[in-house]
Amino acid sequence: MAKDIKTLLAHDPMAIVKDAIGTLAVMVILFGALHLPMFG
Repeated sequence: MAKDIKTLLAHDPMAIVKDAIGTLAVMVILFGALHLPMFG
């Protein structure tokens, strides 16, 4: 697995940043969806 990560970073150094942004976006959407019934 570490070898795969090194290969990925060598190919696209911004891949980890993109993945982190995507993960954060999913978390924000999930958090918002779970708190939506509170406002209704």
